[in-house]
Amino acid sequence: MVVNLLFPRGCAGCDKPDEVLCEACRALFSQPTAQSFDGVAMQRWFACGWYRGTVRRAVLAWKDHGDEECDRAFADAICALAKASGVIDFVRDRHGSCHDVVVVPAPSSPASIRRRGRKHMMPIAKHLAGFLREETGCEVTVRDALENRGGQREISADQRCGATVATFEGACFGVSFGFLAQYDGDSGG
Repeated sequence: MVVNLLFPRGCAGCDKPDEVLCEACRALFSQPTAQSFDGVAMQRWFACGWYRGTVRRAVLAWKDHGDEECDRAFADAICALAKASGVIDFVRDRHGSCHDVVVVPAPSSPASIRRRGRKHMMPIAKHLAGFLREETGCEVTVRDALENRGGQREISADQRCGATVATFEGACFGVSFGFLAQYDGDSGG
């Protein structure tokens, strides 16, 4: 395309030419981590990797700088995480008694949605729902059911994760997500 000649793209993480997310940077989103999280069915939450350095640059390019081409790479990372973390098996094991699964994307603040011009987690939520449906045979829907009123920087990662938990009438359980990467203490936000 002419646009690629005039405005060549680079990897969102390292700026390698002609890549959306190069193989080396994709690998950084294939380092699952888990933390205890009471009050949810699996008793823990999961992340694709650590929110620092190259991962942080890629996530910020995607969500704050409009790099929508990263949607697919990050959706694939979330789906791989669902498989690696046992979410697929967890849902499959409950298939006889559980027919409805809800994917709930972590919300952005109203100001962030206006600035970005979209709810950036929604394409990933829809991709994950399709993947879960295909892998488990369950009915999987996406619900934009949570609200963020701001203040995310002032609370811990565990509190942010806890803020995304909701209960839905008629659903066996929900899959709430928002962590492509786990925050550490010195990530800079």
